[in-house]
Amino acid sequence: MQKLLIIDNEEFDREIARKLFKDTYNLSFCTSAFDLGRIVSEIKPDITLYEMRKNDIKDLSLVFSTIEEHSPHMPIIVVISENTLEIETQARILGAYYILIRPFNLKELWDALESAFGYVKHGHTHAATTAMEGL
Repeated sequence: MQKLLIIDNEEFDREIARKLFKDTYNLSFCTSAFDLGRIVSEIKPDITLYEMRKNDIKDLSLVFSTIEEHSPHMPIIVVISENTLEIETQARILGAYYILIRPFNLKELWDALESAFGYVKHGHTHAATTAMEGL
């Protein structure tokens, strides 16, 4: 089963993700970027879904640098709550596989996940896209 790591500090959202994805993916959760290196090393996820809560560029950079250190080719899907050009640009520069901007629908999320898992399976290169651009 494909491994999905979800970084989200909201218990409610982690529980929703658990219910949505438990039959499709092998799930792991991380509540902050500070435990991320250990978790990525231990579970070796295929992709990461990062729920960016406060649009904090420092946290965004920490997530990407930590994953780059432990699993440099892992696709990272970033969910941002506000579409700010600065955050979206930084996520692209850091190498986000896909950027979802709240609000989004479940089909967009499923499509992003399936696209990322397809990338892992086939080893294709990628460029960051946003939900507005499509897959």
